[in-house]
Amino acid sequence: MSGTIKKRGGAWRLFVSGGSVNGKRIRHTETVQGSYQDARKRLSALESSVSSGRYIATGMQSLGQFWQNWFPAKRQSIRPMTASGYERLYKKHILPVLGKKKIQKITASEIQSILSDRVAAGNPATAAHILRVLRVAFKAALRQGQITVDPTAAVESPKSKRRELEILSPSEWRQVREYVGENESHFLTAFTVLITTGMRRSELSGLQWRDIDLERRLIHIRRSFLVIAGEQHYQDTKTDRSFRSIALDASTVQILREHFDSSVRLQGMFGRRIASDLPVFTLDGSTPVRPDTLTHAWKRVAKAFGLNVRLHDLRHSAATLMLAAGVPVGDVADRLGHATPAFTLTVYRHAIPGAQEAAAERLAAMLDPTSRGDGQALDKGLPSVPLAPILAP
Repeated sequence: MSGTIKKRGGAWRLFVSGGSVNGKRIRHTETVQGSYQDARKRLSALESSVSSGRYIATGMQSLGQFWQNWFPAKRQSIRPMTASGYERLYKKHILPVLGKKKIQKITASEIQSILSDRVAAGNPATAAHILRVLRVAFKAALRQGQITVDPTAAVESPKSKRRELEILSPSEWRQVREYVGENESHFLTAFTVLITTGMRRSELSGLQWRDIDLERRLIHIRRSFLVIAGEQHYQDTKTDRSFRSIALDASTVQILREHFDSSVRLQGMFGRRIASDLPVFTLDGSTPVRPDTLTHAWKRVAKAFGLNVRLHDLRHSAATLMLAAGVPVGDVADRLGHATPAFTLTVYRHAIPGAQEAAAERLAAMLDPTSRGDGQALDKGLPSVPLAPILAP
């Protein structure tokens, strides 16, 4: 086995021969853009793969072929929902444009063009997701020696405007609760638990009766329930912080007691008893309610009220109202299952009333202590400014 490098214009031409694949002698030619060191690195990888019997004719491999070889293993190392999202974006946006193109010949400008089309169509978030998928794929190709330069490194990330959070005010929630009780009563308990705990819809769908301790007034979040490509999945919570216990208020405990009694009666009609592993929220008595079923029910409610509030915004409403009521950021982060209180503060900083005013007063006090009439107070640390509750009675 031997390999050589020759200069061809602004690129390097690699020639490798030796060994065999399927009885055919290997004669591989490849063009490498970049420096001589890049060419040497690629040649070394080729020589190593040929001598060890791991050679793949990457020069003839398309992105589609690489994806078929790489993604099945990648799927096993990521969450099912993430894998489903990767595959959906690849099939819809990447495969039709780049699938047949040789992986080594794909350029940053071609990738940028795909992203620009999505941005022009008003979908910058989709463009950002596409780039994320391509970066994961090309980094894998680089590690495997399939390519010498990652084209996504030169691609500008699309800028997407952060969606302004929409929340329900306490008075709006009371009106919605009354409407749901009269028109969508089967979902009243579910929606109530979502807004009083701030849990995710998939976490709610994943609740089993063994997760609820009504005596201690706690809900234990241990798993999520998802439907991916028509298949139902229980899976572990999103992060270690998502595995948590949430305290319940007296009103939510009462509505859950009533929901439990109703479930006992329903199971009794079929001669069954409530088992600890039965789902808390179900339409047929045995299968968890699907997250998208909850979303569709909420859309009907929102439409009836003319609200631009998504089901997930019940979680945002819970967080925003807790912070507005003066609940410490750390406690809010614990209830939501956020990785850190800093993340909670970044997302919901706007919800803390008087924060800007407090910052202005504290800075002024540092610059001119006499303006506060208490120049010594700063020596003992900045005084805290209490948060005024805004929740309506």
